[in-house]
Amino acid sequence: MNKLLSRQALLGFAYLNVMLEVIVWVASYRGPEFVGFLVALPLVVVAVLVPRFGVGRLQFPSRPGRFSGLLAVAYFVGVLLATMGERRLALLAVGETVTGISVRDVADHADAVAFEFTDGRGREELQGMASNTKSRGSDDWYVVPVVPENWTVRDPVTVWALHLDGVQPEVLAGQFRAGVRADDEDQHTLYARKAVKDAESMHGLRSHPQAVILEMDGSVPELRNSAITFLVIAFGGVNLAWTVAILLSRPVEKVICSGRRCN
Repeated sequence: MNKLLSRQALLGFAYLNVMLEVIVWVASYRGPEFVGFLVALPLVVVAVLVPRFGVGRLQFPSRPGRFSGLLAVAYFVGVLLATMGERRLALLAVGETVTGISVRDVADHADAVAFEFTDGRGREELQGMASNTKSRGSDDWYVVPVVPENWTVRDPVTVWALHLDGVQPEVLAGQFRAGVRADDEDQHTLYARKAVKDAESMHGLRSHPQAVILEMDGSVPELRNSAITFLVIAFGGVNLAWTVAILLSRPVEKVICSGRRCN
């Protein structure tokens, strides 16, 4: 416990948290998500290397190479999670939230960013999919139309539910009736639109001109809580990594020398 309360440890906690907040602020600017990550990546390197090669109190514990690697991983994952949470919270904070409407009425609220519906469920048999192929595997984005019970395939689709690697069972069961717009600046929105085109071409569907693509959850407060959870995990992971580094570090021993040689 004394190690965690030492000046070195407390300075480390303060430094790492302030730097992570700065990096997340840079990465979550209102632009393309991948550009934000590219801009923030050098800051992640700087955040880890400053105490790695620093002097005095602003230094990692002994065996710095091992712990700087641990913190670099924690920082990278933390930036990814915290940026997603920050962007979601910013979107919910500045945009309009509409509750108590039918999925048919989405077109009347073109400027809203979040919705909570009184009806609607996903139709799995009408899903579409688009893949983002990477060097190691791929991300498969799925969409399904969320429609009321009396909807037919001749009617336009006003709401599409988006999810990675499959459709949420709660959306199909009509339990998830709240959603936030997929951020137009995020890269995965491009694949969401491709998935919608896939569903339209495969099943003969048509989207309403004001149709929205939503990431769904049980309620608007749950959407906000999930974003906060990303931030908690991000900052908690970084602080946990620093705690491990402090607890496993060896104290610096002072060597007293006499003459020209130290034994």
